[in-house]
Amino acid sequence: MKMRCAFVRVLILAAPLALTASAVLAAAPQRARDEPVDTAALSAGRDTFRQFCAPCHGENGQGHGPVAAMLTTPPSDLTSLSRSNNGAFPLAMLEAILQVESRPRTSAHGSESMPIWGSTFRAIAGNRTLARARIANLLAYIESVQRRL
Repeated sequence: MKMRCAFVRVLILAAPLALTASAVLAAAPQRARDEPVDTAALSAGRDTFRQFCAPCHGENGQGHGPVAAMLTTPPSDLTSLSRSNNGAFPLAMLEAILQVESRPRTSAHGSESMPIWGSTFRAIAGNRTLARARIANLLAYIESVQRRL
């Protein structure tokens, strides 16, 4: 019985460390362009997209979600971001838009209709590291749905 209790204590102590380690690994430096994307990251990104982005941007990301008609500014076509940026996916710009935690003063970071996702993702995750991992997965998914030039 003592051995079983010790094992349970080890599991209880190790679980938070494992979660922290996985969050740190998920937020590790981004992959090179020629490296394949982790399918788990794409799947997690797709789930985040469906939950938070598809209502406005649509399931296919082209800006025709069920909420789009109610917005004063039409949602962007997220499948043409690379095309609009000379063939390069605007990763740094999108990270900046998604990681903000208060409304920026410039329109370059989205219209007033665009929610402030940084604080939302941090509240859901409980910390910035996990929120950044969610954003990285989401952007990996959005990059994967870019229309070819």
